[in-house]
Amino acid sequence: MKKLLLSLLLIWTVSNSFSQKTELSGKKADALVKGAEYVILNKDFNLPFYIRFREGNFISPENITSWMKGFYKSDNHIGFILLSTEKDQLGMTHYRYQQTYDNVPVEFAIYLVHARNGNVVSVNGDAYSAIQQNSSYQLSEAEALRNALTNIGAQKYKWEI
Repeated sequence: MKKLLLSLLLIWTVSNSFSQKTELSGKKADALVKGAEYVILNKDFNLPFYIRFREGNFISPENITSWMKGFYKSDNHIGFILLSTEKDQLGMTHYRYQQTYDNVPVEFAIYLVHARNGNVVSVNGDAYSAIQQNSSYQLSEAEALRNALTNIGAQKYKWEI
């Protein structure tokens, strides 16, 4: 039993020492995110990974993309598209957003929005404010189709039937 407790303590200590997140609550959370009661800050990007809003300071789900763009001080190139909406057994609605740059999805930039009774109560995920992208694509649509047809090697395709 003693070995188990020591092992668990060691695992907890190591995982917390490598954690790249800072937790803020109360006035400190509100200073970083207006209306927040609790924030977990991702140190790597100096952006919130998790935000829980204080009662009475909720945002409507219809306004969340405007809030995200404003909060992340994004330029006109950055956007968010809704990927899915799910309602759980507790009555909460969960919206999954993909961050985009010039309408191209940003890899690993997924933001989850959690709403109850028509109000966003919390958000979590990774979004990036400083994105540098080379917008010149190297492969045209015609080249992509030609490469796909070469690799598949079918005798006949559905659109030819």
